[in-house]
Amino acid sequence: MSVLQRRVTTGSRLARFPSQTSSDQQQQQGARTGKSSLVGRFLDNDFEDRYIPTIENFYRKLYKIKSEIHQLDIIDCSGNDPFPAARRLSYISGDMFLIVSSVDNADSVTHMLDIRKQINECKASRGVASSSDTPCVFILNKVDLPENRWQITEKEACDLINNTTGPNDVLVVCSAATNLNIDKAFEKLFALNKCPKHMNPEVHKKLRNELSADEGTGRRHILRRMRSRFSREHEDLTT
Repeated sequence: MSVLQRRVTTGSRLARFPSQTSSDQQQQQGARTGKSSLVGRFLDNDFEDRYIPTIENFYRKLYKIKSEIHQLDIIDCSGNDPFPAARRLSYISGDMFLIVSSVDNADSVTHMLDIRKQINECKASRGVASSSDTPCVFILNKVDLPENRWQITEKEACDLINNTTGPNDVLVVCSAATNLNIDKAFEKLFALNKCPKHMNPEVHKKLRNELSADEGTGRRHILRRMRSRFSREHEDLTT
């Protein structure tokens, strides 16, 4: 389970944040479904093929969009639910949710739907928001596995979701191992939560690459000017 928060300020300084903030939170859940690997792919394009049981991991990602700083805090929690009270708190405070299942565990899809129900119930009990106000994206992970290991197909998962929660919830098939549709899942989640468009992973990567290219061009111009100046000074010394 992961939680994502966003804080916004209108300054250019990263170290200070005002007391008035807006928060977006994202939850990912399900044991042995590859949720930690999804987070690793999203943040660092990294994949760890060993299974390491998660207790709780915390990550932070900062976006500078024009004059605003957007802070994303991601908490990757255990899929085994060792701390029910903490999980209920995250359901209440969460603003957007990624809920993860995997093709090699049919029960994980059922568990995914149970989690969605628990989120709705927790929010309704506190009057935080109705279920329709809570952005949620379902993920069916590990689609890179050979078919003989699949216990559930994409169509079966979609039918189960539609029959249980309705057609409005989104299912994205993913593979953390091959980096399939990871950005797409986060893109859909950010869009549902009406995040700034520059937080879209594809847009953000394109912008970052353009800035890197501009910086590289700028450095090349500086080096050319330095070499030109050095050449002129060298000619003056030899004449």
